[in-house]
Amino acid sequence: MHTPLAPPASPFPLLSRIEPVLAAIEGFAEFKVIRRAAFTTVDYGYMRAESFGCLVKDPPDAHFAARLRREARGLKFDNEGGLVARPFQKFFNLGEKPETQASALAWGEPHLVLDKLDGSLVHPFLIDDHLRWATRNGETPQAAQAAAHMMASGLPYEAFARALIALGYTPLFEFTGPENRIVIRYETACAFLLAARRLTDGAYMRDDELRRLAADAGIPVVRAWGHDIGSLREFIAHTQGLENAEGYVVRFASGEMIKLKAQAYALRHSALSDISSEKFALRVVLENAEDDLAPLLPDEIADRLRRFAEAVRAALARRAEEMAVFLAAARAEDGQDRKAYAARVLSQLPPALRPAAFKAWEGADVARFLAEQLLRAATTQDRIEEARPLLDGARWTLALTLEA
Repeated sequence: MHTPLAPPASPFPLLSRIEPVLAAIEGFAEFKVIRRAAFTTVDYGYMRAESFGCLVKDPPDAHFAARLRREARGLKFDNEGGLVARPFQKFFNLGEKPETQASALAWGEPHLVLDKLDGSLVHPFLIDDHLRWATRNGETPQAAQAAAHMMASGLPYEAFARALIALGYTPLFEFTGPENRIVIRYETACAFLLAARRLTDGAYMRDDELRRLAADAGIPVVRAWGHDIGSLREFIAHTQGLENAEGYVVRFASGEMIKLKAQAYALRHSALSDISSEKFALRVVLENAEDDLAPLLPDEIADRLRRFAEAVRAALARRAEEMAVFLAAARAEDGQDRKAYAARVLSQLPPALRPAAFKAWEGADVARFLAEQLLRAATTQDRIEEARPLLDGARWTLALTLEA
């Protein structure tokens, strides 16, 4: 594999170690640092208006930290704090940010239109010459499923991944298939190469180079449409009318990207007619889908949904912190006596919080467990009421009459 042609200059921050990222996310509770035995992941669990800044409205001296937070979307570091994987930066829907308004886009400049696949983003990285496959959160079941498919496919995914890593890139794949369904159903499993991102500066390998390398190895690549697709207005209208497809990702020569989703996809993902239901609103929030739904809602309701999402996530974070304090106090008094801890849990905590307390004892990710517990409850209003202590006062009420 020869050395690829250099991509254009990158607008993304130079990055080699974890310390600048930790400094940039300090004070932003939505970001999380997940430390495993062999590596560390930096990611975000939810998004607030302030999470990723605004490169149009924020002062220039705030841009670097905002750019670093946008990188904190599944970054992987080794145990010495060195960067080993750089997935996609955080990018936004058309119209979601001032910088992604239609009027702000350089549509006349070269850009690439790619199918937006509806699966799991996976990427490989090396730790002690061992190739690992991960999603944003790490070595998840989805990553294991994707890796198993790639190894069984007979295609040289591992050799291809190692070759790109040796060139200084993180290859990025989307794994789709009938057993990994999000909204769109795919009849057969496949791991499509989406991009390769340079570790040091975040620049993207030129698409023609990437496709040539993939073709030589027989690796399937996401479909590209080039940039001769008409005006932006025509493209938006075309995307909104798509059926059985999620939409498109547009990547400009700089590496900056936007996404456009089909209206049918967004409606299936978050049915507008159900937004008056608290169980529906809770599921939207807990599945991190409010940004998909918000463009279909009146501005006032979209703003209410975002505020509700912030309130729910803040409540879960408070409850997780309370469980950590509760566990620390119990261990200070009773040490490792599990029986004494169980008695304390049963006597001092309401039923809704007891499972989380026991998970805290086991060393589990309590915040994630609470979110999963609440998601399981968001099937009937009675179950939501039983889980109400988890919400710490957050409540969704909306009287909505839909008109044709």
